[in-house]
Amino acid sequence: MKMVLVVDKWVETLAFLLNNNSPSVNSIAKGIDVTYSHTMKIVNVLEEMGFIKSNKSGRNRSIKLTRAGTELAKSCSHIISFLENDILPK
Repeated sequence: MKMVLVVDKWVETLAFLLNNNSPSVNSIAKGIDVTYSHTMKIVNVLEEMGFIKSNKSGRNRSIKLTRAGTELAKSCSHIISFLENDILPK
C-alpha cells in the first residue's frame, strides 16, 4: 500500500506539470497537497530519471517536463481517466 501512495504522488506531480507551465516547487507542493521537502524528493528523482528539468533562479526553482516526461505524464493521465471512467465504481 505504501508504494501505491508514493507512486500516486509521482503521478500527481507529472499530471500537475502537464497542466501547469513551469510551476515552482512550492506551487507543485500546494497543488498535490504534500510538503515542500516531499515535493523536492519527488522532483529530484524525476529529474535524475530524465522526466523533468529544473531551472533555479535565486531561491525559486521552476520545473518543466522533458519530452520523455511529457509522454509519461500523458500516458499516466490516460490510465487515470480510464480507471476513473471505466473501471472504478462510481
